[in-house]
Amino acid sequence: MNLPDSTEIKKRQNEEENIMMQCASGYYFNIGERTNYICWVFCFLSAAISFKGDQIFGVIAMLALDILTIVAGYIMTWSVKIAADLRELFDARVLFNNNEAFDSLKRQYLKEKALRIISVHKDHYEKISKTNGESNPPGKMDWYTFNKDFSPIYSQLECQRQNKWWNKKMVKIRKIILVIILVTLVGTGIIVFSKVTLSAIGLINAFGIVMFRVHERMRSHFKYHDTSVSIDTLYESASKNISIEKIENLQKYINERRHLPVFEMNIVHRLSATKYTKLYNQI
Repeated sequence: MNLPDSTEIKKRQNEEENIMMQCASGYYFNIGERTNYICWVFCFLSAAISFKGDQIFGVIAMLALDILTIVAGYIMTWSVKIAADLRELFDARVLFNNNEAFDSLKRQYLKEKALRIISVHKDHYEKISKTNGESNPPGKMDWYTFNKDFSPIYSQLECQRQNKWWNKKMVKIRKIILVIILVTLVGTGIIVFSKVTLSAIGLINAFGIVMFRVHERMRSHFKYHDTSVSIDTLYESASKNISIEKIENLQKYINERRHLPVFEMNIVHRLSATKYTKLYNQI
């Protein structure tokens, strides 16, 4: 395998088509994040209607919201898959000199999706496609940075180290926010359920739809955690005794983690990107 060195990676990542894939990937991840929030809104609205009793209108409204929750969940999963595939294709092209990571039909499909989403965000795309992570808003140029020259295989490991480093920063912030949200929701739920009497159908719906969503999200988060642990383990092994096989295996797990519907929170990323980009460049 003819792996590029850090100089070639710096050049490749800023080529127009690769920048386009990186920007489009971000847009699709943002769609996934927003539809995740919409899922929760539908879910809690359905649960709230349960407190109104089991009148026919309430039952119909609950069922409609439950269906909308499922549809929004499908859109979320679909968006994350496209975003993750675009980023996988970007890394394959930039880090591994592999322009055929997917078959030709899949590459064409991804390019069409990238062009379509970019056409919706023309003005924003013009900004972020020409700036880097130290800009405001954070841009997509210089996605991988190097404080010195790296030879092939070591340059790939350095890029994977950056991915791991950024992920840990974002996960730390996300965990704090999620704990605050969880405590608030549990507290609110206890207060509400202690003050109202639910019908059987209302009780089933209120608990059922919320617990289904909680179980679904917790399963994704646990899978995300397990995959992150595997990435850390594989990285440590590769950094001690590097090989192409280990680099490829590490990349496989990074790609797998991207396909999980666990989000970094776009607003947090926007607010912290400049600070962390500058910090990493000083390491």
